[in-house]
Amino acid sequence: MARIIHAWRAPLMGWLFLLPLAATSASANASEPLRCSPAPGSSGAGLARAADATRAHDRFYQQLVAWKGKPSGCRGKVGSEEAGRLEFTWPDQSTFETSWMPPETSVVRYSRAQGLDREKEVVARFREYAERQGLRMNWEIPTPMHDGDARILEYRDPEVNGSLRFTYDRQQRLIAVSLSLAL
Repeated sequence: MARIIHAWRAPLMGWLFLLPLAATSASANASEPLRCSPAPGSSGAGLARAADATRAHDRFYQQLVAWKGKPSGCRGKVGSEEAGRLEFTWPDQSTFETSWMPPETSVVRYSRAQGLDREKEVVARFREYAERQGLRMNWEIPTPMHDGDARILEYRDPEVNGSLRFTYDRQQRLIAVSLSLAL
């Protein structure tokens, strides 16, 4: 268990629990980062720090920006005890979400109802993302699940409460990937 705490605490713990849910328009200056307005009861300063931390430290978010350009929307909320959620959206209606609840629970999700572009690259990047967090998934044996018409393949780390899920629609298009950690 120590391998996980040390492997993912630095990248996630240092900034993930600062993260928060707000809304903004795409009218910001192209050279400035997209601003996130806090949801009711949330801290604007805390939300700004969370969004800045995601932009600076989250490699998958950075990969999405390289593929798609800057997001067109952002919303977030910092809740009680610094729990919260942050969501970035793009014009193609894809979303990158991160949520957290101290002391050590986090979820990162990338989705698009019409199917994710660059499916093979997304799968490869999310697998790398899980490994960078210190997870050792059993890639040989997924746990199949269903959620309505969606088919889900979940891969778990046998030693820790961490999982990576790939969600497919009826047409077998990948519509979401998510990584969750809870220690």
